[in-house]
Amino acid sequence: MNCGMKRMLAAILVMACAVAAAPGDTLQQAVIEVVAHNRPPALLTAALQDGPSAAGATTELGWQDIGRFEALVQRANPQAAEAERQARVKLAYSLLMLLRRDGQMSAAGGGYARMSPLDRHIELLAKLVAAEPSLRRGEIQLLAADAEGPGLLAVARRLPEGNRAPFIDTILLFNTSGAAVTAAVAVDPRIEVTKSMLGDCPLPSARGVLTVEIEPFGALVCAGAVAVR
Repeated sequence: MNCGMKRMLAAILVMACAVAAAPGDTLQQAVIEVVAHNRPPALLTAALQDGPSAAGATTELGWQDIGRFEALVQRANPQAAEAERQARVKLAYSLLMLLRRDGQMSAAGGGYARMSPLDRHIELLAKLVAAEPSLRRGEIQLLAADAEGPGLLAVARRLPEGNRAPFIDTILLFNTSGAAVTAAVAVDPRIEVTKSMLGDCPLPSARGVLTVEIEPFGALVCAGAVAVR
């Protein structure tokens, strides 16, 4: 059994356990568990399968009674440096804004300073979602999800009627760990080229394989397409 198949089977097992243990979990709560509390990214697959629950998730990360998400990160990771805390918060916004399925979005930076790095990141995400229909209405296909600890989450988003030609899938890749991740991700074998929408996306390393390197708490958004000849 290859690594990709093992990762997929492990993700399915974790998803089943998560649904059984906490059927009411939303995408927001799953993001908090994964990003603040270092749970495996496979936990997010349960929220992504919830349909209306995930689609109705708010983009705001904090509630008044528990404070801002950054405070959650700091409490859960008291030894983390400021740069790591900010990277985790940016990753959390990336997950929430890029994995939503209802076409609605209201991102707010809370008490952050105007045009801080986080504000700029949120603005970039908002423009990306506004420009790409598959990030608003696309179905979500799980490509890979680490199940034994923080690491890789990879999904593909495709409109029910198909993405606009020559694009096939919008591929989202996230690293929820504090170390760089290198992985060979199985993608649609028709994809021959990629367009970098967020981060630096590589070309397929082989037919149906995208080999990526993602920085700690980083994200990539890649538009996979057929080469135009």
